[in-house]
Amino acid sequence: MTATTTASQTSPYDDALRRFRIAPKLSFTFNEGEGTLSRPRQGMESVKLHISKGADRGQWTATVQPNGVVWTKDGKHTMDVPASLQRLYQFLVFFPDPQKREGSAQKVGEAYEFTNVSGGDHYVVHLAADGTVADVRINDWTIRFR
Repeated sequence: MTATTTASQTSPYDDALRRFRIAPKLSFTFNEGEGTLSRPRQGMESVKLHISKGADRGQWTATVQPNGVVWTKDGKHTMDVPASLQRLYQFLVFFPDPQKREGSAQKVGEAYEFTNVSGGDHYVVHLAADGTVADVRINDWTIRFR
């Protein structure tokens, strides 16, 4: 009798998420501006945002400190952080992969699509030729990675 082993198969989508979550640096654009994420190690992320549209224009930074995430706007500490920026920060740091109505991300053409069970948000994730995340659309909100 011979022993057989099977390698666990991961989808290109799952592999791209894993790579995204450990990337040391990301540059991106989004509906209101552009930004970067620096990750010297997981749990120590810093996100810098240049908001060029809307009421929240300015330079925003979110940095992990021992007491939590500290936000600044135009170099000054602030606790009045728009929900959309907090959502962007959480998305970039964690890339939440919610429970899907479809069970898993579905390959549709060149993209992976799914609907979040709890909020009903519709996700469309495109991968780059190198297997990394190229862009993500959640309803009408789009993040493009460079």
